[in-house]
Amino acid sequence: MIDIARLLPADVAPRRRWRQATKPGHGRYAAMKPGIRTVATRSRTLVAICRKCGKKLGGGFGDGASKPLAKALKQHLDLPKWKRSPVRIVETGCMKLCPKGAVATTTSNDASLVYVIPAATPLADVAARLGLSVPAAANDGTPFDSDRARGGGTTQL
Repeated sequence: MIDIARLLPADVAPRRRWRQATKPGHGRYAAMKPGIRTVATRSRTLVAICRKCGKKLGGGFGDGASKPLAKALKQHLDLPKWKRSPVRIVETGCMKLCPKGAVATTTSNDASLVYVIPAATPLADVAARLGLSVPAAANDGTPFDSDRARGGGTTQL
């Protein structure tokens, strides 16, 4: 191993501040607290839609078959903002299924299944097949009480 102190002139000391800054508890890492936290949300179902399939398809859902599946589903179900929504719809990376003319989708209801949804499928059929329904109380605008919903709020392990 090369000793860097020998390679530098005698009046120049090697800088070691970069090592301190990358250790937990130093520099920008000082505010980080170890541990895994859980945060209660109103969401009961997660729908993961392959973003790559949607890009290849170039839309294909909703009015005029011009919207991506995620955006069209959110509008069809009339979901509130994601913090208050009982259904969370997210676009993920590639699911490695890559169907032609369709979008790969999975839900938290049964994560062992990947649904292949062809373009121009009616959104009512998509929602029914994925088991998505939004109760009327979800859109009433009342504030969410996480303590009652999950029996606790946030916890830290």
